[in-house]
Amino acid sequence: MSSAVKILIGVSILLTISCNNKKQKSTNENDLSNINLLTQKESQSESMQALLSSEPEKISVDENGCIRIKDYLIIWPFGFKIIDKNNKLTIVDNEGNFVANIGDKVI
Repeated sequence: MSSAVKILIGVSILLTISCNNKKQKSTNENDLSNINLLTQKESQSESMQALLSSEPEKISVDENGCIRIKDYLIIWPFGFKIIDKNNKLTIVDNEGNFVANIGDKVI
C-alpha cells in the first residue's frame, strides 16, 4: 500500500471521528455553532472534482452537524465558511462569494 493511500485512509478516519462526536444542539436549526464545515487545512494549487450523482442531491446537515451530500461527507476547499445570510445557512468561498445554501440541490 502506497504512503499516499495510507495518508488518505488516516485522514478519512480522523474526519469520520470528528463528525461522529455527538454535541449538544440548540433548538435553533440555523445556529452556526451546530455546523461542522470541514475544510482543507491549507490552500491547494490543484484540486480534484468529482460528479457525486447523475441526479441533483440535497446539501444537508446530519445529526452531528456535518455537511453531507447524499451519504457523502464533504470536505470543502481551504477558506470556505458557512454564514447566516438572510436566515439561510450559506456556504461562501475564501473571498465571500456565494457557493450554495444548505438545502440546495447540486450534482
